[in-house]
Amino acid sequence: MNTSENQSVASAENSMAISDQFKKLKELFLLKDTGKTFAKSLQLLFFVLKESTILVWLTLCWCVVGISLIGNSVTQTAKRLSCWWSSLSSQKKSKKEVLATTIRHAMSSLISKARKQVGLQVD
Repeated sequence: MNTSENQSVASAENSMAISDQFKKLKELFLLKDTGKTFAKSLQLLFFVLKESTILVWLTLCWCVVGISLIGNSVTQTAKRLSCWWSSLSSQKKSKKEVLATTIRHAMSSLISKARKQVGLQVD
């Protein structure tokens, strides 16, 4: 056999392999269960994507709310500290009085937060 005959034989075998494969695939697509299986798969895929998107959205919302709460808390604390420092500076108290006032305010804040945590009303 020469080269041109080898190529024509290989080409004929390839076209037979392609047509056989096409027939097999056509038979698979024409089965009753194939369409139902694809439909169920796509339905499940979209359901999973939808639920995942909702989860990501809710996580993002909680992060924004958390950052907002932290920002508000830091701002309020800074304002309180500034007012407190101003009141201490204007009164010219001794170091012991400043320390006592600081401890009193810190304990009051701690007790207030603890009461809120356990569900008791804050005075």
